Amino acid sequence: SFYDKGITNVQFPNTLKYIERAAFNANNLSNIIIPSSVTYIDSFAFAYNPLIEVDVKGKPYLDRDSFYMNAEDYANGIYNFKLFKNYGWFYPSW
Repeated sequence: SFYDKGITNVQFPNTLKYIERAAFNANNLSNIIIPSSVTYIDSFAFAYNPLIEVDVKGKPYLDRDSFYMNAEDYANGIYNFKLFKNYGWFYPSW
């Protein structure tokens, strides 16, 4: 896991299948591209990042809190980013 490592940029290989729980939690990621090879993004994988845009090339299953942010972020409108550029919706039904 890369929890709280100050990461600002990440490039995923096209062979990546799974992003584990809290893998990039509490970093400084603002834009990420998730390749179509990814089939599952576990809970809190990208939680607490200042995300602006996430370009998802495929349609992975998203755990409920994959992109969780805290209540203060919601209140300040930070959570109104263009998440899932190609996904078509914010979260799938659960």
